[in-house]
Amino acid sequence: MLDKMNSPAIKKRILILLCVCGAGLILLSGCGEILKKPQPETFVGQNAPPPPKEFRWSNGDLPKTFDPAKAVASPETDFVRAMFDGLTDLDAKTLKPVPAIAAQWEASEDFRTWTFRLRQSARWTNGKPIVAKDFVRSWQRVAEMGDRTENAKLFRNIVGASGMRNAECGMRNENRNSVASNTISPVIESETKETERQKKEQIRNPQSAIRISCWFGAEAADEFVLRVWLIEPDKDFPALAAHPAFRPVFDQEAEFENLESAAKIVTSGAFRVISADKTGVALESSKNYWNAQAVNLERVRIVPMKDADAALAAYRAGELDAVTNAKFEPLAVKLLASYQDFRRSAFNAVTFYEFNPKRAHLADRRVRQALSLAVDRERLTADELDGAFAPARSLLPHLERDDFRFDAEQARRLLAEAGFKDGKDFPKIKLLISRNDVQRRVARAVAAQWKRHLGIETEIVTSSFEELEQTFDAGDFDLIRRARVLPTTDETANLQLMFETEPDINEQLHISPETATSETQPDSTEQTDAPKIGGIEMPRLVPNEKDSNVGFESSRRETERVKILNEEIAVKEFPAIPLFYPMTYALVKPYVKNFETNMLDAPQLKAVEIESNWQR
Repeated sequence: MLDKMNSPAIKKRILILLCVCGAGLILLSGCGEILKKPQPETFVGQNAPPPPKEFRWSNGDLPKTFDPAKAVASPETDFVRAMFDGLTDLDAKTLKPVPAIAAQWEASEDFRTWTFRLRQSARWTNGKPIVAKDFVRSWQRVAEMGDRTENAKLFRNIVGASGMRNAECGMRNENRNSVASNTISPVIESETKETERQKKEQIRNPQSAIRISCWFGAEAADEFVLRVWLIEPDKDFPALAAHPAFRPVFDQEAEFENLESAAKIVTSGAFRVISADKTGVALESSKNYWNAQAVNLERVRIVPMKDADAALAAYRAGELDAVTNAKFEPLAVKLLASYQDFRRSAFNAVTFYEFNPKRAHLADRRVRQALSLAVDRERLTADELDGAFAPARSLLPHLERDDFRFDAEQARRLLAEAGFKDGKDFPKIKLLISRNDVQRRVARAVAAQWKRHLGIETEIVTSSFEELEQTFDAGDFDLIRRARVLPTTDETANLQLMFETEPDINEQLHISPETATSETQPDSTEQTDAPKIGGIEMPRLVPNEKDSNVGFESSRRETERVKILNEEIAVKEFPAIPLFYPMTYALVKPYVKNFETNMLDAPQLKAVEIESNWQR
């Protein structure tokens, strides 16, 4: 046998077989490499870092204003945060207030009086010191604007802020506060003894019936000490003071709306404008900034993009380091979701259905809670909103609570306890919404859930903006669709915005949930040219100029209801059914450090750093 295998013919056959097998193994190995599933890209586009001290950012279109008083959303708020400093700022990760021009602060036991102690090292870009009187003058200016800026509502809890809208008050305040004065003078001049007594009484109890014409509850107690008196207690006021509207301006007559004049604006923040035109805005770090040594960037180029596709293309090509405020459509979001440099989070805004408190069948809290518990928000956002919204489990997104959950069994039990077992004898719900495809889909889905879980029928009424106002004034509805962009993490301020509650200075200081009343101002929030977040139409926070004299802003009606000043009261009263929060998206290159995206869309440029030696 061995002799046969050693024969030349057998050896030749074995050699041929080995060659064939070897070639086959090589071929299979090569095919394996060819057929191997390709690895997905980790990042979107090119990642070559720019010069180490430069940051290129697209945050939407060109800004319409650089005025802190008028900046209500991106990109305007981004510029104000970069150019102006406030008493406080927000930590971009935690959204907790941190010191800025105010090095420290303290509150009275009832959280109605706040004292801020300013840094003596804080300077304007012209070298002049920033003093307490600058804040008083600038805050009065915003309050006096009234309906000319949505930001005036953020000041409503400061004693006397409503009086600043009076023309006579505006003239008197202008006389006593020169535009760029940095000298201290009494906030209220030539006061009689009686007026001084009334002032002290209003400080002691701002909700008493005693009012002082043109007195504003923010005063320069010293050159570097600011004292603020509030109507309602507010434990989160330092968070509210971080909002761009509370940042002082040196010259209130500056040309804030003129791009070409932006470089002339005297500012107080980490950056100042060095050039601005239709191609974009260039910022440079300010040498006079009180914390200049902590700022890493020297230059920031903010480039406007006509749409999300253009912004994405520039980012892919490595021409941009970050993209925010881009209106990505749901399909684009799905395609980008797997990349590490794509970010998404809930935005600090909420869509909700508010109850009509005068409807007899809705007066029972158990009914209101049952209607809320019967809404499956997870299914609603997945089925009707393509995942572009997050289900709302609390009225305020930043609280991250689970107060408004889905529990059909509990909903049925509560409705039965209220006398409407399986929906028997319960009147048909009249739900009022605007003429909008997304609203209609959501309303039909909610109505179907109420029918399935509670046996309740719903009539969905779609109306124009003007018709909504008339129907609301007539009280001819059970629930009305509302939506609010919430510009702060101050719980009290946000809930006042949601339910348009003006602090009532004629009420007793103690808020009794059983007896308190307030004024509500529902607002039509749907416009034909409404902005989009995540490709979904959202309400316009500030009405168009053409609509400035129509809508719920011009009409109010008194209703007996509890003041909703915190989430605990909201859970107890169930004034509304929160539905969902919109999502916000961003693209940030991996070599960009400390560009924190958050639900306020409030990144901090002064913390950003470019890691030039970053390697993939």
